[in-house]
Amino acid sequence: MSERRLAVALLAVLAGAAPAAGQDAAALRARIARVEPIWRAAARLANLVDSTRRFGPLDTLRSGPLTVYASPQLAPLVRDAMARARPILDSVYGQETARLAAHRWYVVPAMSVEYSGSGFVIPVPEAPSLDLILTNLLVQASYVYGQDEWLGGFYGYDLHPERALADAYIELVTAPSRAARGCLLGSLPDCALAFGLIPGADTVMQWYDAQERRQLVGQTDFYRRRAEQAAFDACTAGSDAACVGLLRSTQTYIYIPRPLGSISRTSLLRTAFQLGGSGAFHQWIGYARSPAARLAAAAGASTDSLLSTWRAEVLAARPKTVIIPDRTAWVTLLWGTVLTLVALRSTRWR
Repeated sequence: MSERRLAVALLAVLAGAAPAAGQDAAALRARIARVEPIWRAAARLANLVDSTRRFGPLDTLRSGPLTVYASPQLAPLVRDAMARARPILDSVYGQETARLAAHRWYVVPAMSVEYSGSGFVIPVPEAPSLDLILTNLLVQASYVYGQDEWLGGFYGYDLHPERALADAYIELVTAPSRAARGCLLGSLPDCALAFGLIPGADTVMQWYDAQERRQLVGQTDFYRRRAEQAAFDACTAGSDAACVGLLRSTQTYIYIPRPLGSISRTSLLRTAFQLGGSGAFHQWIGYARSPAARLAAAAGASTDSLLSTWRAEVLAARPKTVIIPDRTAWVTLLWGTVLTLVALRSTRWR
């Protein structure tokens, strides 16, 4: 029904935009092209609102910039979730939380999730929980700010902040990259290189050494299936020139793994925000600059100072060695001895 009303409105707009003398069909098509995206967005939102009506009237709940339409039976849980979400959102986005006011959330019994451009849906199962609604609010809020190319995703509230630096440590020490190894050993230029913060860097040559380039080509499914066989064979046989050629020929449209990916980059960004305080997210998102410049602005410090702080935090967060209790150790040793004796007494050793 909503789509029909919108279609009539669109036709009325187009009728008023009928080409006058001197205008041609191309001008009319151009006008249609400008109006169509607006109509599609409006139709999606109208369909979304229509689909919620089958659950009856919705309560309107507001908390700061958040506006949520919730089924009456879910309203108490939603109200509590909003109260908990607001200080978290303030701590993550600072003054940029104002952007959330342009969006709406619908919390209704389970239905398919759809993002309409101005409304989010949180489908709630038969046994709703406060944590489920809160988590969805926090995760979907990050969509408002869009994906960041350098970060490799959305930035939002970390559901497991206690693991962030430890996970970054694991990524740093296991990354098969000469740049990452240099960073681990204390080279800040290598840290900047591994994070992709040096404009114009030759990533094929500077991220990986010859052995790592050969492994990258040999272990990447694209090269195994689609690369020229002669070049692939030469690379895997030890020709670095062949490996470099393959990587360079495809790096514009085939993703070359970054030494330090989204786990480490998110932890670096979080360190910048901690250094920069409440206005840090605004500095990060508000200007079209290089990632290095945005990070420095967010942190209120030089890139080297930020990288040094991040590296110290990551090394301090390395996972602790697991200590086996004495009793467990003796039991393990006893069973190892028994199994060894059984093996030695088997027919094979007689």
